[in-house]
Amino acid sequence: MPLVGLIAAVCLAKPRSLWARWFYGEAKLARARARYDDPTSRLVRLHRRLDDLIGGAPTFGDMAPLRMEVVAGRLSIRGE
Repeated sequence: MPLVGLIAAVCLAKPRSLWARWFYGEAKLARARARYDDPTSRLVRLHRRLDDLIGGAPTFGDMAPLRMEVVAGRLSIRGE
């Protein structure tokens, strides 16, 4: 299984990765850009879901708004 993962990673390199910049020609780089530039593409959504599975999905509903103010020349951040 690791060999399959390595081959898939090589074949589906992100357009800004070193692998893509070193080894991709213009046509393959254009396909990689088309694959990753659209935020609604299947590959981007799969990548985001995998990141959320590994690192946990972000939760913004429980976050209180922060108030920033300068106190004695320093930036102070306080939750409300």
